[in-house]
Amino acid sequence: MPREPKKPRRAKKATAPDAFEHSPHGRLMTRREMMLSFVRNRFVRTAIETSFMKAGALVAHTLLNRARFSKAELEELRDYDMTRRKGGKWLLASVVGAPMWEEIFFRAFPSKLLNQYMPGKTKETVWEAGIPISMIFAVAHIPNVPKKFQGKFMPISQFMMGCYYWYVMRQRGLLPAMASHSEANALIPVLEKVFRL
Repeated sequence: MPREPKKPRRAKKATAPDAFEHSPHGRLMTRREMMLSFVRNRFVRTAIETSFMKAGALVAHTLLNRARFSKAELEELRDYDMTRRKGGKWLLASVVGAPMWEEIFFRAFPSKLLNQYMPGKTKETVWEAGIPISMIFAVAHIPNVPKKFQGKFMPISQFMMGCYYWYVMRQRGLLPAMASHSEANALIPVLEKVFRL
């Protein structure tokens, strides 16, 4: 009686403790690979970068304005900011509404014009437009300060973040730029308490 051919053995599943999720290539991913793929996600990477950028920009902004204002003026500015931020309206306006419209007006619209009238420009070579637009973005935030301080106020934080939002929008798209702007605005009160600014 002829022997039956042996059935091919099934490959054993990896049982290593750090191999537990399938990658798009059909194999199990290690924890390190999972973490790297998570960080490579454009929204996650943007969120992490935004936290560091906003902290640095806020510290630079505060140090510069401390040199320009007296202690009494700084206290008055801080009190003005705190009263303005009370309630859900501020949260809704600055975390949801403002980032959406500001990103469309200051980033998406100029970027579209740039692509239309300068078609040879790549994503990496558009800083000649990004820096002036970031300056306009910063100057547009001066009215958020009481009138008597507007001549002394330096919107360095807004300029730095404007440059960063321009970079995010050109490299990753409009939605990550909007999400980054929302996160940065939501971080302001938290970072001010952490750094006691």
